[in-house]
Amino acid sequence: MPDPGQVLAVRAAAFLPAGCFVASADPGRLWPLWAGEDTASMVPRRAAEFSAGRHAARLAMAAAGLEGGAVPRGADRAPVWAPGMVGSISHSDLACIAAVSSGLRGIGLDLEPLRSLDPGVAALICGPSDLVAAEGDPGLLVFCAKEAAYKAQYALTRRLFGPDMLAVSIRGDMFRARMQEDVAPFAAGAEIEGRITLCAGHVLAVAWL
Repeated sequence: MPDPGQVLAVRAAAFLPAGCFVASADPGRLWPLWAGEDTASMVPRRAAEFSAGRHAARLAMAAAGLEGGAVPRGADRAPVWAPGMVGSISHSDLACIAAVSSGLRGIGLDLEPLRSLDPGVAALICGPSDLVAAEGDPGLLVFCAKEAAYKAQYALTRRLFGPDMLAVSIRGDMFRARMQEDVAPFAAGAEIEGRITLCAGHVLAVAWL
């Protein structure tokens, strides 16, 4: 049976622009960590997922011809990438993928196991401006697209905000996420491009700037 992480990594790489490199690692085992990648406060399962993300990131760096290095957590818990590099990591219980680039301003990955999103959660995530014309649970698709777009913009804004700040329009395997307010350096109405699909038992969304 194909490894879901490898399948998802191949699909993500096909969606992202040239110059992006994606790799996967098994989140069910503990991978070697580098200095600064602290898991002391994590339960074993979370530590394994964290280590898989860092291992996948270094595999992606190697594929890109970039020097591998530590990817610690910042005070905001986001990965801290080396200067001149952007990246993103996402995982589920069954898969973990990471993408890196030295030519983009931001990358966002999100993968979510296929399911119907709880109606209460969907009501918090989805807004009147969100549009979905694609196969899959609409709430889960919107959630995944917004997560990927949020991660992509965060490299530039370093701004925390909720799902109501983005309005997404999903048509087939393409989506656009539109800023609802000014979030420097983005003006209200600025859009983030992305792709989304059902793949290997997951919803996979990628976004880039």
